[in-house]
Amino acid sequence: MKDKINELPEALYNHLPIFIDNRQNELQVLRSSFENKDQDKILKWTHRVLGVSDSYKLFELTQIVQSMENKLKNNESIELRKEYELLSSYLSNLSKKIAR
Repeated sequence: MKDKINELPEALYNHLPIFIDNRQNELQVLRSSFENKDQDKILKWTHRVLGVSDSYKLFELTQIVQSMENKLKNNESIELRKEYELLSSYLSNLSKKIAR
């Protein structure tokens, strides 16, 4: 499902850059968690993001993070890394999109 950020109320849309910046800032911590195989920390992060991503109508983010969570639970570390890279790219592209 595609994101629908254009349907957000103005107040929530105005907060979106902060939300995205925060997720981008967390990428390094997330990468470190992968390297340290800290599954609990990764699961807490995915749970937290899943709790708010739909509120921002970031349905693509929801799909990526759900996939990450599933791959983590299934011990698919190579596929999890791919999802991480997809997440990083997605956040970068989204940041550029809303900065217009």
